[in-house]
Amino acid sequence: MLIEIDRKIQMVLLIFIISMGVLYRLKLPIMFQKDGKIKDFGTGPFKTILPFWLAPLAVAMLSYVYLSVREDDFV
Repeated sequence: MLIEIDRKIQMVLLIFIISMGVLYRLKLPIMFQKDGKIKDFGTGPFKTILPFWLAPLAVAMLSYVYLSVREDDFV
């Protein structure tokens, strides 16, 4: 393989994709409008401070930190 991806990164990517899928299936009102469109990031009407892309990104970053600490593989 030309590019080697660490096992930890593979797990984080899988968690990110799964969390994106789950959140899209749930279509939480804090992230989506009633007609199914994704709300924009910001404050005001029809906007949110927790957009669809931010929640899975935060979950992925926290899972990377968790995996790094669990394996004592941090610098």
